[in-house]
Amino acid sequence: MAPLDPERVRIFAAAHGAADLDALLDQIERANLWRFARRPLDLDWLVRYWRAHGRLGTLAEMLESSLNERITETNPDRVRADRLNAERARHALQRVGSALVFGRKATIAIPDSELLRPDDLQPLDLAQVLPDWSADDRLRLLSRPVFDPATFGRARLHNDNEEIVRGYLAAQWLYRLRKDNLSRHELFDLLFATTYEIDLIKPSMQETAAWLAIWDEEVGREVALRDPSLLLTAGDPASLTTAVREAVLTDVIGQLAGDGPHLRLLDYESIKRL
Repeated sequence: MAPLDPERVRIFAAAHGAADLDALLDQIERANLWRFARRPLDLDWLVRYWRAHGRLGTLAEMLESSLNERITETNPDRVRADRLNAERARHALQRVGSALVFGRKATIAIPDSELLRPDDLQPLDLAQVLPDWSADDRLRLLSRPVFDPATFGRARLHNDNEEIVRGYLAAQWLYRLRKDNLSRHELFDLLFATTYEIDLIKPSMQETAAWLAIWDEEVGREVALRDPSLLLTAGDPASLTTAVREAVLTDVIGQLAGDGPHLRLLDYESIKRL
């Protein structure tokens, strides 16, 4: 099914009782929420949020709201028998997202599936990620709408085709560890590297680092030093602190004016969101 274009988004929203459609589409554009708006199921949720709150939040706020809603059991027949605590389920989801990022995987194995062949690239095994969970609870977690079915006995995080959701969840997991006892040195070792005397952000950790920059100013400043344009193109530029945004603009302008490293391709929309 082709993604919805703005005109079809307008028609859908009007049919579902959304008021002030021009303002709705303007906020979708400003917050870069097209990854939600182009899919009918996500757009339905977006319209319901608009009707309830009269506004849309930043990309980070809307992604958090979407995850909170989708981690909840929606089948009335199963709610009473479901023992999963919402907070416990969210923490588990962060662990799953982190395992996908660090394991460089995109899908999760559905237990007891007969569709996986031995020669397939193996998906993530939830039993290894959540060994403290029972098999029944792992299956209950996989049944939540935060996961979508994929091919060959696999599931994947909903709306994660661009690796944004897993990066967001991994950043939340690292931030939670940082508040507990993860040291700055250990955190930076996970995110950053120096190759041939060039300070880099590890390629597999770029999306995660951009999201973590929202909550950890030290990470934000380090990302701004190593690759400031990443904070214009990944994560949620609108949610960065003022200090980090100032550092990003200073570094980007400095690189444009001098002979600094090659910048990513920037567009007007990225700068506007910052």
